[in-house]
Amino acid sequence: MHLIMEIQEKRKVKGEIVYSLGSSQQDSTIKYLKGAGAIIVSDKMTHVAFPTYLSATDINTTYAAQPDIAAPGLSILVAYSGLTSLNGDSSEGKRIVKYYVESGTSMACPHVAAAAAYVKSFRPDWSPAAIKSALMTTSTIFYTSQTYTTKSMKIRPVGAELASGSGQINPRKAINPGLIYDLDFDSYISYFCKEGYNSTNIALLTGSKKYKCSSIPKAKGADGLNYPSMHLQLQHANESDISAIFYRTVTCWQSQGCVQSKS
Repeated sequence: MHLIMEIQEKRKVKGEIVYSLGSSQQDSTIKYLKGAGAIIVSDKMTHVAFPTYLSATDINTTYAAQPDIAAPGLSILVAYSGLTSLNGDSSEGKRIVKYYVESGTSMACPHVAAAAAYVKSFRPDWSPAAIKSALMTTSTIFYTSQTYTTKSMKIRPVGAELASGSGQINPRKAINPGLIYDLDFDSYISYFCKEGYNSTNIALLTGSKKYKCSSIPKAKGADGLNYPSMHLQLQHANESDISAIFYRTVTCWQSQGCVQSKS
């Protein structure tokens, strides 16, 4: 009976993003059942970041490869709240520490957020898209022996580049990226329309009902987004005739000698 129930649950969860109540590490179960992701909601006040077993790199859109970038997230020394314990309500007594070593996406995210703030402090006029572009285009590339021979950061297994994005962040280089791929608010709206969002969906995202896809210029190209990376999703694994058109506008950030070019 237990095996039959497990098979039934696996069919429900496989490939799906599961909405789950509580914080009892049920994401490890969702991962075991081959779920694509989890939205964890807890009714209890927590004082520490929730460690996840499901990688945030599993979610992608039709045209934008995810993740965008990689950051240190393994064995990170972090401050730990004194309002919670490492061992919960153990009969041996609560174990309270000031610092602890953690790993996971929750450790990498603060690194990226701090890197963005660091770049913003030098380039206060840059948009969020410009900062993201700078971080992506100046990152340290991961490579395998089959793809790169330059001095970069090696990664295994083959094909794992899609799990590391543009590479590992290098905040100091991001201050002077040379060229940036910028986006304004309307560009995102045009992209949402291309992705199949309707006026109701967009109103929920923007908080405004004034945006209607029927009156918004259609985004051009395979992805419709002025993004630092290009990604084409194949319909069949054995496709031999592959073609796509991508439109990009790069902007020189320097105050002198700046030109715009399209390709």
